[in-house]
Amino acid sequence: MNQQGFAPIILILILVVGGFFVATKILPKNNTTPLLNQEKGSSDSVRSSSSSATTSRPAAPAATNKPVKLGSIKGKVVGGYYSRGLANATVTAKGEIQKTVSTDSAGNFTVADLPVGKYTLSFSHPDYINFADWKDFEVEERNNYLNRTPNGFLKDFKPTTIKGTVFVDRDGNNQKDSGDEGLDAGLEIYNKVGDSSWNLYQNVQADKSGNFSVSIKDVSTYKVVPLFYTFFNKPSNEEQFVVDGYGEAKEYSFAYYPTASQAKFDILVFNDKNENSVQDTDEEYIDFYYAEVTNTTTGKSYKTSVSAQTGGGKGNPVTDYGVYKVKLIPGDDSWAYYYKVTKSEDIATVGNNTGDVTIKLGAHKLN
Repeated sequence: MNQQGFAPIILILILVVGGFFVATKILPKNNTTPLLNQEKGSSDSVRSSSSSATTSRPAAPAATNKPVKLGSIKGKVVGGYYSRGLANATVTAKGEIQKTVSTDSAGNFTVADLPVGKYTLSFSHPDYINFADWKDFEVEERNNYLNRTPNGFLKDFKPTTIKGTVFVDRDGNNQKDSGDEGLDAGLEIYNKVGDSSWNLYQNVQADKSGNFSVSIKDVSTYKVVPLFYTFFNKPSNEEQFVVDGYGEAKEYSFAYYPTASQAKFDILVFNDKNENSVQDTDEEYIDFYYAEVTNTTTGKSYKTSVSAQTGGGKGNPVTDYGVYKVKLIPGDDSWAYYYKVTKSEDIATVGNNTGDVTIKLGAHKLN
């Protein structure tokens, strides 16, 4: 083929190459971008599918709530001068949350399950006033105890009434029976000062029936003390009580019993001429040095001279109930020259209803 035969072929090639150049360089690129993106996406999808077929990735953990730290408040609510525990008092804790509880019979309380933090505590009771609030009480994750006790004061202060009976205990059973008459004895009321001292606060007199009553308004600790009464033994009991504004009545009884000094107590020594230890009709009373009188019940003892002119041991009254032993005591060795004791001792019981008590002892007067 000659050169002229190649000319048309060369011209066609030039036109094809030139058109392709124009199509790629001059036309807008977005005409081809979607296609490229689709191709790229298809390629990524293939790669992802290929990767998931060989590798397993763990799932992300689920979100959880952080636990709340909780604590509690424990304490006691009291009231009055002597700080007695208050039942059914109301306690409110106010902070992140607010809770209200009531105290038990002793005044104790627990506010439980409080988120940790600061709280304001308030206290109330229908019969008490002037409770102080507790601000910024710190609750930690434990039992939190109050280091001071909330104390309220009575709204209506009431005096305390002390009443009772003073009586003659004829049968000695420490109870007022139908046959036990009242006694108008005196009483003394003392109030306590400090830990151990007592001051006289008031005198009280029982009436003829033995009844007494007194109202006391001053807050303190007191005791009632019965006084001596002629011919009667003073009761041993001293009753203590507290005046704290609650108005509680106190009732006490005091049992007096007659002393044996109301009865005649004679010690006689007869001249036991035949030494038979029995007083015969012709055996007169004689003087003797002295007799020893011992109350075996109480352990008390005393000595008295015996005189025939006074009828024995008159003027030496018994002062207590009990079982008495009376024994003759010679003065010295010389008495054995003048007297021979034939009945040296005797026993007598003195009780509530004992009348005259006579002890007869014997001694033979030798010279």
